[in-house]
Amino acid sequence: FQTLGASTAHILETGGTFRIKLPNQVGKTISVGSVAVAPTAGGAGCTTNSTAFSIAPGQITETTVNCTTMGLTTGSSYSLKVTVTYTPQGGYQAVDTATVTGKV
Repeated sequence: FQTLGASTAHILETGGTFRIKLPNQVGKTISVGSVAVAPTAGGAGCTTNSTAFSIAPGQITETTVNCTTMGLTTGSSYSLKVTVTYTPQGGYQAVDTATVTGKV
């Protein structure tokens, strides 16, 4: 996921919902096993999204993670580590990690 850390690929909403767009640039169907999000500074994290889903070649899928436990308010800055565990069709499990930053 080459754009995992791009500012245009994610948003943390005021209510605590973290949304991230995952594009499939592999050329084969990808099965995503989990998306984990945690503050880089530690503290209360987010609920890992362990609902498996597939992304067809060339498609972009948006998924959400519940981050309400972070208690961020409008205007708060954040720095989060995002970890995506996935398996390309016919391949081995892989993990991509990126740090994303922004303001609620």
